Amino acid sequence: MKKKPDYLIKTLTMQFLICALLLGALAFLSQKGSPVLKDLRKTVSDELGKNTVVPALREAFAVIEPTTAAPTETTAPATEPATEATTSPVTAPAATEPAALKATVDQEETTAEDASAAVYSFNQSMIRPVAGEITSPFGSRTHPVTGSPDFHYGTDIAAAEGTPVRAAFAGTVVKAEYHEMNGNMVKIDHGNGNMTVYCHLLSFSVRPGEKVKAGQTVGLVGSTGDSTGPHLHFAIALDGIYYDPQIALETAVDEV
Repeated sequence: MKKKPDYLIKTLTMQFLICALLLGALAFLSQKGSPVLKDLRKTVSDELGKNTVVPALREAFAVIEPTTAAPTETTAPATEPATEATTSPVTAPAATEPAALKATVDQEETTAEDASAAVYSFNQSMIRPVAGEITSPFGSRTHPVTGSPDFHYGTDIAAAEGTPVRAAFAGTVVKAEYHEMNGNMVKIDHGNGNMTVYCHLLSFSVRPGEKVKAGQTVGLVGSTGDSTGPHLHFAIALDGIYYDPQIALETAVDEV
């Protein structure tokens, strides 16, 4: 009857010794870093799992092999996409205003109280107000209507009635009215003392204060006022003195 307890004690003692040896071996292998440690650990764990008497040994075995932290993956910091180089918008140069009209008088030569035969020139090309034959030039003459001596302050250019009359230069209309002698007339101020006058018009298409462009139609050829037939009386005044329009008409252009 006493054999069973003795047998049990011997069995437990043998198991304890085996476990101790195994634990010692595992500890040794753990210190040496043997590659067979994991396989041995699994085998011993399976064997110990069959015996419920020594659960403490299983718990102790679990801490024999030190755990190593898994290497952490390092992620390169996200770089923001390169920004495209921005190009400053090209700004078109602002449109420049044409130079102001200026007249240069070569020499003064007075031929009447408010007229001069001096040669002059402009810093801009003049637009021909109307094309046609010159029937009465600038200067002294006999008036064709009254028959008396007269000084002609402009140049008469014959043209068909209704032919468009154009502004010689850009400027501002200062007069657009009917005059007893000049008929329907338009006077344009071009700045810097430069004026042009258009007389005997059938009608005018501008009004005082209106700004006109060079070559713009300001009226139509007519025969109003003291006139013997359809024509344009064209005059040029520089600082209040009238000059021979023929000088400018010789170099005038037909397009702006």
